Order: sequence, then structure tokens, then C-alpha cells
Amino acid sequence: MLEQQVKEAVSSALRDLYGLEVPESKIDLKRPSNMAWGDVALGCFPFAQIVAIPSNEIARALARHVTRTPSISVAEQVGPYLNVRLDSELLFEEAISMAREKDANLLGSQRIMVEYLSPNTNKPLHLGHVRNGVLGSALANILEAVGHSVVRANLVNDRGVHICKSMVAWERFANGSTPESTRAKGDHFVGDWYVKFSQEEKTDPTLEVAATDMLRSWEAGDAKVLELWRMMNGWVYEGFAQTYQRYNFHFAKEYHESNLYLLGKDIIREGVERGVFVRNNQDDAVVFRLDEETFGKNPDGSPKVATLLRKDGTSVYLTQDVGTAVRKVEDFSLDRSIYVVASEQQYHFQVLFAILKGLGYPWASKCYHFSYGMVELPEGRMKSREGNVVDADDLADHMTALATEAIRIRPSGLGLTDAQIVGRAELIAMAAIKFYLLRVTPKTTIRFNPEKSLSFEGDTGPYCLYAYVRIRSIIERARQMGIQTDNGGKKDSVGKLQEIEERVLALNLLELPNAIRSSAMAYDPSILTDHILQIARSFNQFYAKHSVLGGDRAFVENRLALLNATAEGLRWGLSLLGINVLEAM
Repeated sequence: MLEQQVKEAVSSALRDLYGLEVPESKIDLKRPSNMAWGDVALGCFPFAQIVAIPSNEIARALARHVTRTPSISVAEQVGPYLNVRLDSELLFEEAISMAREKDANLLGSQRIMVEYLSPNTNKPLHLGHVRNGVLGSALANILEAVGHSVVRANLVNDRGVHICKSMVAWERFANGSTPESTRAKGDHFVGDWYVKFSQEEKTDPTLEVAATDMLRSWEAGDAKVLELWRMMNGWVYEGFAQTYQRYNFHFAKEYHESNLYLLGKDIIREGVERGVFVRNNQDDAVVFRLDEETFGKNPDGSPKVATLLRKDGTSVYLTQDVGTAVRKVEDFSLDRSIYVVASEQQYHFQVLFAILKGLGYPWASKCYHFSYGMVELPEGRMKSREGNVVDADDLADHMTALATEAIRIRPSGLGLTDAQIVGRAELIAMAAIKFYLLRVTPKTTIRFNPEKSLSFEGDTGPYCLYAYVRIRSIIERARQMGIQTDNGGKKDSVGKLQEIEERVLALNLLELPNAIRSSAMAYDPSILTDHILQIARSFNQFYAKHSVLGGDRAFVENRLALLNATAEGLRWGLSLLGINVLEAM
């Protein structure tokens, strides 16, 4: 890449001029505050501190030295900065070819599992699950883009007393009704009985007892209870499948808690024999002593412990997680295991990873908790037990309805059939939801605003979609005029693309692979999301000031080549976020 060549030139110049060995990774190129000064800039303050020479003198010397580099057209000193203008022909050629080849420059080839979503089979997916799924899916796509082999996994919580509560409520109050008889989506149907249980248990204490008894019967293998459990879970899975398809969540492997909850007990017992775990003097439970430096002490000064087996030998959730972690590595020979789980579970994963390290698993240090903040509505946090949770399907329906109305009032919506309008609206709605949830760093708590997320102006998915559609419209007009639109940039005229707005657009395209790599290395899709937004903005700033189809034919064709590359860059970047583009809006 051109910027890499600039870094190499600066590194070589520092060595020749001052005997400094500065690795290219430490040469931090930035955009100048005024793009009229150049394409990239380098502050010389760090070097001045080392060699005790004023930074402006270093910048002046570097400017004379690096102009010998073919990729550099002009190098100038502006105060303490070295400003560089890249060779125009090379700049636009590389920007155009990068978008066509979609090369993110591979980081390596690890086998990584990204576990995300993790729904419960007693209720439908809600907005919190949507953020989880959008983050997990985007992270998996980005890791694949840089060369890793990714296993998308989903751990379904399909057993426990919370599942039995919906089962008890159905038995008590449903009168044999089914999703089919009520024309309800399966996961919504079961979720309604979970809410019903929560409502009725306030006045009927026998319900809680019945749910506990049902769980005991399930664990004992009671045939009638298992039949009811399979039937109701089946309804939920049918509903989940529809939601997964709508949001484009897909998995190579699904783990179910019902098959895993007994895992880990043998591992813990073997750990007791090796002294990894001990018996607690107070209740004779098997515990793991937590490192004081990391976890601190209890308020009474005693060391903190994590329970793995109760006195009666039964396991806890942490025991299951130990077994599941081992199972996943055995199943897929993983180099890294990423858990996409809300920040509320941060302590749980700190303890889990400490236990895995204590057991001596060499891969334990490669386990990572991808922590993310909660999602709130303008009126406050969701509360699923009260039945006022924002359902994922209702959210998609609401957003699609808003997008439908937005399309109907736009000139581009005239003449479209209802099916065409709804189809476009669904894609716009998904873009709005996903982009809004990805545009901030994962650990940030989000207050989701449906109307704001659908704006065609601002930091939104529809804004980026509209930039893509506008480019495709320009290219289509050029085709109708008989202009070549896919020549890839002719060398005899590509250097004529000199406008600052053109250069900013080309530079943003060149930096797209780096944004993808940075997102992958930081486990942060917001880095890529922000860069896609920069590309869309730079196109709109260019288009507001310059005509694309005016001028001599070769010049127009090269501007079209740049716009084609921009469209491909937007398509590529958005696809990694799980967002499909539209050819017309």
C-alpha cells in the first residue's frame, strides 16, 4: 500500500539522517488538518525528543529526503509536521483495484469459535438478543475477512426451572391450545405462558412448587414431562428459526444446555485429586480459591472462592461451563474461544477463565469474554419478566413499517408494487437496526431510538445505503449515455483526478482493509462501522461539489471507476456488518 511505502521511506530517512531505528509500526501517519496541505501527515515530536533537534527541522530534513520515493509526489514541512502528497496516478489506481480485489491482508489463520445469541426456550428473542446477535455475527464476519476460520456457535438454554414455569402455566391455563390453533408464532406462544406464570404466581404459591417439582421430574427422566418439554421447545425452535432468518443469524454448531448440564463433574473431581480444588470447611462444597491479587477478599477478610460442586455432589452452572469449554475445544480443535455475553456476566467469565487456567489447559488464556453494554429504550431498561420486553420480531415489524412509510412518500417509491416497497423496507429496517447497534463501541450502553436509526441523514445505516444507491444510479445513467463504466481506471488519465474531495474518497477506500484489520484485532466492529460512514460521507461531499458525467470521456470514465470502487467498498464493508445493499431506494 502507498501509506506503507511512505512509512518505509520515513523509516529509512530517519536511519540515514539521525541513525534512528524506528519500526514502521511506530510511524503514525494522520490526515492533515487541512487536506490542501497533503494526503498524509507525520508529527515529528517523538523524534525530536530522542535526537534533541527541533521537530520543525526534522520535518524539513525528512521532506527533502523522502521525495526520492516514487509513491510520493510532494513532501513539505509545515511547522513540526511532514506533509506528503501521494502520487495521484498510483493513489487512484490502488484505490480502484483494492475495492475490486477486496483484500484485507490476512492476519493469520486461527480456528476461532464465536459463541453468541444464547437464547432461552421460555420466551422469544428481544432487543438485547438482537444486539448480541448483531455483534457476534459482525465479529465472525470480520474475523473471517482477515483469514481466520470461524465457527459460529449458539448455546441454547433449554432446561431449568424457568423453562418449567412456561410448561406449568401451559398445563394449568392453556386448555390444550397450540401455536397453530391460536395462529401464534411458536416462541411468542410459549413466552406468553411464561409471562402468565409470573402474573399468576403472585397470588398462587403452588405454581412455584409445581415448577420445582417438574424440574426434578425432568431430571429423573419422567416420560410425560419430557414429552411436554420436547413439544414446547419444538414450538420455540420453529419461532427462533424465523427470527434467525430475518436477522441473518446462522450457526455452524448449536449446543443445548440439556445435553451439557452434567458436563464438568468428572473434570472437577479429577481437579480435587490434583489439588486444584478443595473442600470448603464451612459447607463441605468443592471450591476453587480465587487469586487475591485479581479478585480481592471478602468483606470479613477471608479469601474468595467459587463453588464447583455442592455438598451433595450436584453441579452448579459454573461446573457446566467448565465442561462446555472443554467440549468446544475437543469438538473443533480451537485456537481461540470468544464468548459474546453482556457485561453483567463479566465476573462470571473472569472466574471461569481462572478455573480453566488453574486446571492447566494450555488454551485457557485464549478464551475471551466479548463484553457488551445493555440496550435501553428511551423510557428505560427492559424487564422481560413483566412482559414489556421489546420483542425482536415486533422491533423488525415496527422498523419495517416506518421504512415503508418513508419509501411511500419519496419520489423513488412511485410506481412500486406493495411487495417491492415492503421488500425494500425490510432491508432498510435491518440496516437501520444493525448499524445503530454497531456504530458505538461494544461496551457502551445504548439507548435505541427507532426513528433516529432510520434517518437518511446522519450516522445511520440508511444514510450509507443511500450513498450506495446514489452511486449505482449515476453509473446507470452513464450506461444509458453509452459511457464506459467499468474500465478500472485508465493510466493515461487517472492522474487527472486531482480534486481534494476525490483524493479524500480514494484515501478512505485505501484505508478500508486497515479498518477491517483493526476491527478484527480489537474485537470491535464499531471501528469498521465508523469507517464505512466515512466513505459514505466522503462520497456525498464529493458529489455535492463535482459533476461526475461532465467533461471529456476519459476523465468521466475514471471518475466513474472511482465511484464503482466506492460502491464496491461500501458493499463489502456493509456485508461484513451483516447488512445487504439495495440497488434502488
